[in-house]
Amino acid sequence: MVKVTETNYRVGRAVSGFVIIDHDGKEVGSYSTRQEAIDDLDGCRREEAMFETAKTLLDIAVKTLMQMHGVDRDMARAWISSAMNIT
Repeated sequence: MVKVTETNYRVGRAVSGFVIIDHDGKEVGSYSTRQEAIDDLDGCRREEAMFETAKTLLDIAVKTLMQMHGVDRDMARAWISSAMNIT
């Protein structure tokens, strides 16, 4: 099972309305109303969970390729990246 860490998002005031701000202080969306921003928080959390899951799965794939073929991490990543471009 993949463990997903909770990312903290907050709604902040902006010149033209409201924004969602992530844990790094980066704006990830802008909205006309506070309610629209609040409504989109779950979407931000779902996207973060998918991103974290994808990173975990790629790390597993890299480690598996390294082990199966006796290559270093950079080589395994290059092969996986190449394969991703053709699928």
